[in-house]
Amino acid sequence: MLNFRGTRITVEMVIQKLSEGLSEADTLSAYQRLCRDDIRASLGYAVHLMMHEDVFEVVKHLLSEQDLDLIARAHQEKRVLITEDKDFRWGTDA
Repeated sequence: MLNFRGTRITVEMVIQKLSEGLSEADTLSAYQRLCRDDIRASLGYAVHLMMHEDVFEVVKHLLSEQDLDLIARAHQEKRVLITEDKDFRWGTDA
């Protein structure tokens, strides 16, 4: 778990708060030892992990052929897909 220098504030905590809708300003107010560069660094770290972790291999046996094609296209175009909607279809008129 990564902490910001000299604090017990974790990168995970900051990303979680932002994902829950806390604004950058509110995050900085809540964690006064952080600065804007810290927030940007935490988001950059999250992007880095997403680009270098291969979660796909873990779940690909659970996916349909259409989902596999969708993920392959997203990977090829360097896009991120996040959805809980099983009926989500990218690029179709469904």
